[in-house]
Amino acid sequence: MQCHYCGEREIEKFSNYCPHCGNKLFMNDRDRKLYRLSKRSLYILPAASFVLVSSLLFAVNEHEAAKNEEVVTLQKKAEQSALAGEYNKALQYAEKGIHLRSGYDVLKQEKELIMLIQEYNQDLEQIKEHIQKSNYDQASTEIDLLTRIISGHTSPLYSRLQSELSKADVNVTVGEIKEQINKLNSIDQLAEKLKEVTVLDAAEADIVKEQIKSKMVMIGSSNAEEDLTQKQFNSAILTVDKALQYDGDNEKLLSLKDKILSEKTAFEQAEQKRIERAVTAAKEEKRLKGEAVKVLETKVTVDEFGDAKTTGKIKNTSKSAIHSITVQFTVSDKDGKEIERGKTNVYPNELKPGKEAAFEHITYGVNDEVIFTIENIMWYQD
Repeated sequence: MQCHYCGEREIEKFSNYCPHCGNKLFMNDRDRKLYRLSKRSLYILPAASFVLVSSLLFAVNEHEAAKNEEVVTLQKKAEQSALAGEYNKALQYAEKGIHLRSGYDVLKQEKELIMLIQEYNQDLEQIKEHIQKSNYDQASTEIDLLTRIISGHTSPLYSRLQSELSKADVNVTVGEIKEQINKLNSIDQLAEKLKEVTVLDAAEADIVKEQIKSKMVMIGSSNAEEDLTQKQFNSAILTVDKALQYDGDNEKLLSLKDKILSEKTAFEQAEQKRIERAVTAAKEEKRLKGEAVKVLETKVTVDEFGDAKTTGKIKNTSKSAIHSITVQFTVSDKDGKEIERGKTNVYPNELKPGKEAAFEHITYGVNDEVIFTIENIMWYQD
């Protein structure tokens, strides 16, 4: 018999304890195996528990890391949407992120900021409505108030709002000057107003200059067309040239001048012939209205200053070139009440078969939708 603890072999048979080390001896193989298993379990069970716990911790950490990554992605999407002015979408992203991480205070604060910016943006829309309706004093007061409220904030989310407020402030200044421009009815008066533009900021000055030039073109074109109707060719040319001094590359004016010169030459060369053909010309023009010219489109838009701009296109559907084309029109409000009646020339001056040409007109200070009706289209055909 041998002690499995210390290896002592000189042990009496059936001894319960080792005489050398004093440990209890196994009486049979079964007891020996159980002992060995119990010894192994002292090492195996802790190791297995460690592996199990480590696996669980790793899985939890991986899940939490994935959730954190998703929250950060949602936060970035919320910021990007807010910077683009898509506040409802930004709030949806923020809500999803907060649902995943209810304790993420940074995202909660960002959500509150987006909601605040959204409220300020609604105030901005109200300011734009005041400008549209020419309530410039009210708009200016609200711009000053909102500017003071958001001043000093450094978040990028305020940048877009600050930019829009600056633009609205420019539009108020321009709108006030536009009210003055709308009362001016001559190129000379507008030229004097153009001199005053130098005191404005660059952004304001550029917009006002374009507004003044646009009205100069309309007045010059209208007056020249009226002179042309009266066969006052020289007066019409002088009027167009005066407008061209301030907008020398304007396509409409240049085309109108070509039209005047063309009609002047034709009138001087064939005045008697034209008189003889006057009676039949009216009938021919009426017939050609349906056969030679087709109106492709007319579009009316009201800008932020309440001016209604009409643009349109026509097409020569005949087999011959036509020139000196004039569109006679009426402008009415949405209830059908007539606002103005007039005519405008089509450019280019000469229109070959199958080609298209454009026309435009601005009705100032209507502040609402209008109806542009073409009453007649006149032209000459060689």
